[in-house]
Order: sequence, then C-alpha cells, then structure tokens
Amino acid sequence: MLLSEATTTAGIKRYTLTEQIVEWLSSRIITGEYPPNAPLTEVDLAETLGCSRSPLREALRVLAQEGLVELVPGKGATVSPFEPRRAAEFYDTRALLESAAARLAVPAMTPAQRERLWHILHELRETAEKGDVAAYQDINWSFHTELYSFCPNSTIVDLVRMIWRRTLRYGYLLRGDPWRLRASVERKTRLMTALEAGDADAVADQITKIILGGKGDVMEALTLGATDPYQYWIKKREALS
Repeated sequence: MLLSEATTTAGIKRYTLTEQIVEWLSSRIITGEYPPNAPLTEVDLAETLGCSRSPLREALRVLAQEGLVELVPGKGATVSPFEPRRAAEFYDTRALLESAAARLAVPAMTPAQRERLWHILHELRETAEKGDVAAYQDINWSFHTELYSFCPNSTIVDLVRMIWRRTLRYGYLLRGDPWRLRASVERKTRLMTALEAGDADAVADQITKIILGGKGDVMEALTLGATDPYQYWIKKREALS
C-alpha cells in the first residue's frame, strides 16, 4: 500500500509522512480491518507501507494519544480493545460539547447559511433513500461541521473535532444499519425547523437526542453483540426483516 494512496477520516487531510501513516492506520482500525487487540508489528507495517520505523513509531504514539492503539514497553503496539465505559463517556462528552456549539451557532447564522444546511439535509435525505450508509456518514459529518463552524467559540469547535474523531471507531459499528438513516433524517428535520425559528435551546436539545440515540445503539452492539460488534446491527436487522 503506497502512502500516497492513504485515505482521510473525518474530512481531515494530513500531509507529513507521519500524518499519512496515522491516517492510513486509523482508517483500518476504525473499519475493523485491524480488529481490537490485534498486534501492530513495526517490521511488518514498515514493509507494508514502505517506510522507515522512525515515522511509524511516531504515528503509533499519536494513535495511542487518540485512544486507538495501546503501547506496552517491551511488547510493542496493539489495537486498543473496545471499552463500553469509554464509549459511553465519549458520547456523553459529545452531547455536552456539540449541544453547546449548536446553541451558540444559532444566533450567529445568516439566512444564507441556514439555506446551506437545508441543502445538505436534502443530500442526506436522498442518500438515506438509497440506503447508502457509507455516503450518508460522510455527508452527516459535513452537516454537523457546517453547523458548528458558526459557533463563535473556537475552543469548543476544536474540542468537538477531537472527540468526534475518537468516536469514529464506535460509530462505525452502526454502518451496517440502513434503517437508522431515515430516523436520522427525521431528527435533523426537526433540528432545522427549530433552527429556522431561532430556537437555540431546541436546536441544542435535538443535537443531544441525536448523539445519545447513537450512544444507545453503540452500547447495545458492544454489550449484546460483544462477540462481533461489527456485525451486530446487520444481523439484528436481518432477523427483524
């Protein structure tokens, strides 16, 4: 795999060699290609990536800071296990930060900016009708980042981006559940109605409901589907259909 082919997650573009390695590895950890507790052998990764071990080690340290990798002295690196408690904390933190960002963004937005969000919501609705979960999640990120970009508190926005990245791995567990898309569009439609009315508290409340709804589904996959959380919602929907 050439590093020039490295993908990006959460719309964040990386340019240095270390950053490319971080992105390449994180995307594979998030999708489960490197599953929880899998060893990340420096020799094998360096050969796969065609790089020296120095930037690879730095990338592993970055991923450890992001909670995706565990570094054990004398034993090397492994993919961090799924931790229900930490997942719950991530989603609770997101609910606090993102509702605050949304509340502050509402009075700062212009009609043209609100129209832009309506346009993104229209894209989300079309994608939901097609059942394209992967594309929906990409557009969903655009919807949220567009909304939060109008928050005048840049510190909150930076924290939102950081914690969102940490929940990507858990959010991926819901990727096989197209039914969620329709419910998500309905919630965002209610959010936009509140936004048009200038009701900042109602917008913040909808954001909280959206995030905590995702938290509940992730926790279900991690507990009831602990043996294979990636397949939990796929199998559950198949059983119900």
